[in-house]
Amino acid sequence: MRTSRHSMSTFGATLAAVLLIAGAARAGDRRVPFPMHHGIDDVGPFVRIVRPPKGTGPQIPVFQGMSYYPGWYTGEDLHKLGYDFVRVPVNPAVFLENSPQVRAQLLDQIDAAIHDYVAAGLRVVFDLHFWTTGDKTWTNQEITEDPSSSAFAQYRSLVQEVTGRLVRFPLGTVALEPLNEPIRANCQNWPSEQRTLLADIRAKAPDLPVVITGCQGELNQLVALTPDDIDMNDPNLIYTFHFYLPFVFTNQGGYKTFLQVDDLPYPASLGNMSETLAKTNANIDAAGLSPADALLNRRESTKYITQYYQQGTDRNFIEQQIGMVAAWADSNHITHSRLLMGEFAALNGRKTDTPGYRASRLRWDNDTQSVADGFQIGSAYWYLPYPKGPIFR
Repeated sequence: MRTSRHSMSTFGATLAAVLLIAGAARAGDRRVPFPMHHGIDDVGPFVRIVRPPKGTGPQIPVFQGMSYYPGWYTGEDLHKLGYDFVRVPVNPAVFLENSPQVRAQLLDQIDAAIHDYVAAGLRVVFDLHFWTTGDKTWTNQEITEDPSSSAFAQYRSLVQEVTGRLVRFPLGTVALEPLNEPIRANCQNWPSEQRTLLADIRAKAPDLPVVITGCQGELNQLVALTPDDIDMNDPNLIYTFHFYLPFVFTNQGGYKTFLQVDDLPYPASLGNMSETLAKTNANIDAAGLSPADALLNRRESTKYITQYYQQGTDRNFIEQQIGMVAAWADSNHITHSRLLMGEFAALNGRKTDTPGYRASRLRWDNDTQSVADGFQIGSAYWYLPYPKGPIFR
């Protein structure tokens, strides 16, 4: 994003105010105020990548960048819409594949975007976020597979470099999320890897707000963390989880064995289980799947659709789930202002819409946002639309 003279003057005022807050934080208990209420995930410019056409030279990636998103939302746009923070996913594969010189140039691009958001009065979560691409040179799985590997060592160096960048911003304006949804076949090793990354960050930035997560970013993995897994006495940790439950509803029509799920409403009381199963099975029959895939889809769809209706999925279900995070925080003396629902959305997996389908997603989005608000948990909606238009929620 280009920084206008107006935004730079606004940034100066914001900088002065934040420095006062930061000074007070340092003089006291080291706790850096980093309040988050309503935010949004800025998905696109720095998580999606571009590679040169094959046969034209090395397939080294760069970010799509702002030039791919003409008319993209400015910080002022988001502030006027009522957001107070932005989570900015940044694909670490781009840095890991490029030379140090190019890496510095790419980081400059992100610095400029952060400056613009901060100038508009927004806080920023810098989220290192692997994004699925056709090229598997660097993946989430590869860097977390073995904490003694060269891949993890290189990733640690990247996190340290990013930390060195973020400490240049006024304290309390930017937080670092070292890894989005860490993937492991076995989640038992993630806490030790996360402790290592946090120690690297703290060596350079003792007070930088850092976003901590459970394996795969899941709610049940976050509440499984104990003081043995992470130093909960660190006053500048933010604890995050992602919320897409029930998955069969939020990902119907767009995820693996839920591709053929159809006509599942929210809340469940608005639908009919027999009708939903019939529509879904008809979709499976018409999809041209192999007998094995058809059997798997039918079995999994039936299982989760039945569960969805039998538990009477509604706002109470959402409250029970998110309430688990609130209770875990209370038991560990963590204030709810340090909890973050970093992603939530009922996704339009079908890429088509009907009034009923859209209304159900809207009800789920609004209930989830409202429940998080009730627990005083910050939340970030997944994600900004493009072409630029009304934000779904």
